[in-house]
Amino acid sequence: MVSRKKLFVLMVVLLTFSVASGILYAHEDRTYQGYDITVGFLEEPAFEGFPNGASIRVMKLQDRAESSHEGHGSSHEGHGSNHEGHGSSHEGHGSNHEGHGSSHEGHGSSHQKLDVDPEEHGVIFSSPTINPEDTFSVAITKDLEGMTIPFHNHLRHDVVGSINVQKHFDISGTIVIEINDSGLFEPLTSNASPGTTIVWKNVGQSYANVTSGLMPDTASTSEQIREGSPVLGLESTLKVEITHAESGNVSDPMELRPVFNDPGHYVADFIPTHPGIYKFRFTGFIESTAFEESFESGTGGFDLVQSPSINQFPNKVASGREIEGVVRGLQSDYAKQDKTYITLGIAGIVCGILGLFTGSVSLYILISKRDR
Repeated sequence: MVSRKKLFVLMVVLLTFSVASGILYAHEDRTYQGYDITVGFLEEPAFEGFPNGASIRVMKLQDRAESSHEGHGSSHEGHGSNHEGHGSSHEGHGSNHEGHGSSHEGHGSSHQKLDVDPEEHGVIFSSPTINPEDTFSVAITKDLEGMTIPFHNHLRHDVVGSINVQKHFDISGTIVIEINDSGLFEPLTSNASPGTTIVWKNVGQSYANVTSGLMPDTASTSEQIREGSPVLGLESTLKVEITHAESGNVSDPMELRPVFNDPGHYVADFIPTHPGIYKFRFTGFIESTAFEESFESGTGGFDLVQSPSINQFPNKVASGREIEGVVRGLQSDYAKQDKTYITLGIAGIVCGILGLFTGSVSLYILISKRDR
């Protein structure tokens, strides 16, 4: 009973905090044929076993806003928004799993300082999902000299580290930054020189995602989301299919509902029952435009589903999935024991029958000898 109360209190606190904030902690934003599409979990951070939903916000871009958002849409493929002169160099940043090293081949020979704001979200590097014991590396090149590059764990937005790049530090080789089970960096601040390789190693048991820059603040995020006009009526023309990547389980197409007092925002309610990566595939029509797009958590966009144990204190409470696994294991053990007991019982009965038969034969022989 105490465990249920703790889980209930934790759920209420999380839901209250997310409603009070009024915005998504993390989301993926892209443009699609004149529409601004924002996708993520309804409640972020997303926790296993807690009510949540696949959220999509659709805004029709105005002529004035469309040009400014066009660059933002392409930034998810190459982080090249508002930096046309460096468009090709940013494509390397977006697609290179090994990090920043080879992504600057286009201008590496000029040794010019990279003309970007290092605080811009994901402009220099963004890792894929870093599983426990996995690593992600970034090579510090000469065009980053003089910059202080902030970075954060996309699954713990309050944790921010930094890399200070200066030639006079004369630091070469590899610097390892560990990510512990709470999503914290050790060390938080590192000094590096051009030629240094920064390696993030996930030494905890939770997923991690390392992204350069700072999380968008409340004001700018709210302003970006609400540019343009909301598209209404999509609950009858769009559906979403949800996939849990690790297990491969795929849901049936799910209906969307409009979010109360938030035009253009739609949600398919569900409860994620396993941590990890989730994929949302939306299909249907936005007004008269055919729409089929997939979005994946933990790739620099919206959050992974996490175990609620990271926020439990002082005692860790087992999740429903873990309890179910234990119960199934016990049921399997009991079933095996039952089969063993039944087998032993049958063997005992057979042995008893054989003993009775042997005794009867022996008694008959003894009586026969006495009669003679």
